[in-house]
Amino acid sequence: ERQLKEDFLFREVFSLAEDQYIICRYPCTYNSLISHGILYIAPTCVCFSYSLVHKENNGSIVLPYLEIKSVERVKRFSIGISVGKALEFTLKDGKTHTFASFAHRGTVLRDICTQAKIFGLPWAVVEDEK
Repeated sequence: ERQLKEDFLFREVFSLAEDQYIICRYPCTYNSLISHGILYIAPTCVCFSYSLVHKENNGSIVLPYLEIKSVERVKRFSIGISVGKALEFTLKDGKTHTFASFAHRGTVLRDICTQAKIFGLPWAVVEDEK
């Protein structure tokens, strides 16, 4: 029941269809070290929010798999153990979104690619973490 409530709130915050739900979630930062939030992986998109609790003006981001041109591993910062482990999403319109501070970036990327493969997207191939 707790999962059903969380999925309902998830759909509400990101304005998603009824068939969307949280497959997995990863704490990370967005574009800076101080913008902590959660990256959510759903069946048709990747979402980021600072909080599911504060729905108003929470800086939520929805990246549909079909709008993503590429996802690349990048090293944003050279401090700390996991701070530099980032993923940069480039959209078909040229905009980029960078999420960093993943403890297990390779796992996050594999989970994203697993969903994206369903749509036959060419970027949904994961090499071993380097």
